[in-house]
Amino acid sequence: MKNSPTLAAQLAALPQLPQDRLWALWDEHFPRRPKRVHRRYLEARLAYRLQEIALGGLPPAAKAHLADCGEQHSRIKVGRGPEVRMMPGTTLIRE
Repeated sequence: MKNSPTLAAQLAALPQLPQDRLWALWDEHFPRRPKRVHRRYLEARLAYRLQEIALGGLPPAAKAHLADCGEQHSRIKVGRGPEVRMMPGTTLIRE
């Protein structure tokens, strides 16, 4: 059996870790580093990831439910995409 600290101890230690140790922990758990980040973001994201590993992530059904709720209640307008501008003299052919 591995001699590892408990989840609670790991979470409690995050705020006291030096920045370079936080980045080392980040590199262990994530494929790439974020572009811009604050220390509190690192701590929060690492805490979530440690809990996810120890306790398991959200079930697929819960993720799907959250995505559906987000679509139904979102106030973000969905655009039509980039407008296509044709050059003068373009000939349109029906297929």
